[in-house]
Amino acid sequence: MARLTTDDDPDRMALRPASSAMRLVSEPTAPWFATALLFALLDAALLVRGDSLGTLGQLTILMGICGAVGAGGLISARTTRALERSEREHRARPAHDELSPPWSDESSASYVEGMERWTGAMLELVTHALTVAVPGTRLHAELEAAAADTADLRDLLGGKGAERLTINDRALMHALGTLWEAGQSRVETLAAGADRAWHRRWKARAVVERQLRRGSERRDELALPYTT
Repeated sequence: MARLTTDDDPDRMALRPASSAMRLVSEPTAPWFATALLFALLDAALLVRGDSLGTLGQLTILMGICGAVGAGGLISARTTRALERSEREHRARPAHDELSPPWSDESSASYVEGMERWTGAMLELVTHALTVAVPGTRLHAELEAAAADTADLRDLLGGKGAERLTINDRALMHALGTLWEAGQSRVETLAAGADRAWHRRWKARAVVERQLRRGSERRDELALPYTT
């Protein structure tokens, strides 16, 4: 008998190699520091030869050295901040694989069909729990709201032919299905508390619907983040 796999089964997940490193372009600071060095060498050469530039000349060379060093330091700091910001933006944007929609026509049809069957099974469970729960109680009110949400989603799924879905429709269907499914664990627990024996029988009958609630196809590859 084949082993059942879940969405988190590591045996079905293949890792893509990491993307190539981001190319970093920085503003050169060498010319500024080289200018400061030339001013210093010029001043030293004049002192060795015994030539005097006077107070104004010495002040001019000193200001040139300080200005070149200061400009180089400012450019270096600005370049560092720009590179850090660029790297953060590069890491924050999605990988190339994530930019392409994962919902093909075939996978969307499988998802809609699987989710429609799963909402039908959940609606059966909640409807039975409503007949057992005492009207007017908090449990009855929560189950009634859950039944209404499930019925609305099932009607929406049933009225959407996957072959007519646009990319926006597919994204919307997946988003609605994900939001609805997030609360079903609690709903199932409430329904099980109303009639545990019936829930056990229902759970055994709904194994296929539960396993295929997201369709028979899914993306098995994980995209690694960017590297530097």
